[in-house]
Amino acid sequence: MKNEVMARALTDIDDDLIADARTSARKPKRHSLYRFGAAAAACLILTFGILFYTNLPGGGEITVAGTLLADEPVAIGAISPAAFSVNPMQRSDDTLTVSLELVPDGKARIRTEDGSFAIVPAGADTSVYTGIDYTADESVTVKWAIPSPDTSRTYRLTVGRKQLMLYYDASVSNWLIAKQ
Repeated sequence: MKNEVMARALTDIDDDLIADARTSARKPKRHSLYRFGAAAAACLILTFGILFYTNLPGGGEITVAGTLLADEPVAIGAISPAAFSVNPMQRSDDTLTVSLELVPDGKARIRTEDGSFAIVPAGADTSVYTGIDYTADESVTVKWAIPSPDTSRTYRLTVGRKQLMLYYDASVSNWLIAKQ
């Protein structure tokens, strides 16, 4: 009995059902020109974005008192925290000035939110700019001034893509500057 049911199921298929099954078969999908164009545009944007980012000026070489600023912090000078005490009569100088020599690789934007700086071109004696935001395209000396510095704070100066941090290290009793 099982064989009869199976044979009838296989052989008694209506011809219209077979014809409909052949004509309604899925057609292969074609890739849309829009999808290809969007993928190509995304690849181009990504490629040019990477090229643009990697070729941005990084700031160039930065030296402090003749010492190239690298991974190790550089001491600024022997400035005692007693010079910045609460009593104004004990202050000998309440502005911390850091002199940096910059040789940019292209244009380098210099900016700070802590204090201000003066820009002195290489070989000159007088500053050409004083403020908080400047773009240098030649060798300059940056005189970064921080009025009434707090030994518990970290001060920041950005040169191109490099961020410089100025902080007081009590273990060496000195102000240090480091590249982040």
